[in-house]
Amino acid sequence: MRFGGHETFHIRNGWLFKGMALLADNPEGYAGKEAADLLGVGNNMAKAIRHWLLATGLAEKGTSGVGISEIGKLVQEHDPYFTASGTWWMMHVNLVNNPTHALSWHWFFNRFGSSRFEKAVCVSSIKRYLDFQDNLRTPAQKTLERDIGVLLNSYAKSLPAKKDDPEDSKQCGLQQLNLLTHFAESGFHVVNFKKKSIPPNLLGYAFSVANPPDGSARQQVPIQQAATGVNQPGKVFCYRAETLFDEILASHEAPYLKKRLRVSGMAGSRVIDLCSFTPAEWLEVYYKEEAKENAKWERKYEEEPWLVY
Repeated sequence: MRFGGHETFHIRNGWLFKGMALLADNPEGYAGKEAADLLGVGNNMAKAIRHWLLATGLAEKGTSGVGISEIGKLVQEHDPYFTASGTWWMMHVNLVNNPTHALSWHWFFNRFGSSRFEKAVCVSSIKRYLDFQDNLRTPAQKTLERDIGVLLNSYAKSLPAKKDDPEDSKQCGLQQLNLLTHFAESGFHVVNFKKKSIPPNLLGYAFSVANPPDGSARQQVPIQQAATGVNQPGKVFCYRAETLFDEILASHEAPYLKKRLRVSGMAGSRVIDLCSFTPAEWLEVYYKEEAKENAKWERKYEEEPWLVY
């Protein structure tokens, strides 16, 4: 369990690209005192970058130190500048499933449950949760306030929208996921339980992270477990059971996905039936299909540029 490894900084544009590039090209420099100079940021920001690479699963600790993970290598190959929405959904899934480096994230999406709240209520709720956990130590109030503050700032879109400088690098890519809204005048945060633009293969990714493949060709997860279980897609993506089933799984049964991810069984005993892909396999499939779709639109533009808007 860890609080504060982010040094009160949420993920900023360009940070993860810089951190992964340095880790790949100069792991000694990445781990050394000169990391801040090599990254072009302050010392605390350098610590934050290293924290976020571990918390999002892009890097991992091994016997020889920190290195880029299998997931991180896929991102470097297919989306090094973190422009694809699926990359951010993947990192969100990993944060929720990583209580070691992001306990507040794990608690908020799995345990909190409030749909409309103020920051102070969120802080007091996580403190009560920690107080009743025999195996967890409750940190200082200020530490909890900072951690929850970073979490909310990472996700919440502000209404009315802030007039930010377009060159400002303080925006976080997790805000594009549309999971939280902050109403500036009232100070309340509201969780979005409605349908979101989640790439279908990232739904499979979330299932695979929460339900590691057991070696069989396929696996099945009951609908109720998928909607309400800890770290399951319903919790991770802020979906009620009916939304998870009706608006997501049903609509995502595209021809290319039917064999990979589908609903089976009769009413009352329905299950999610999916291929036993590893998380890395789901992510790789996502990137390959994104590349095909982008190539299709590029050809369309070349052939009929007046039809593409």
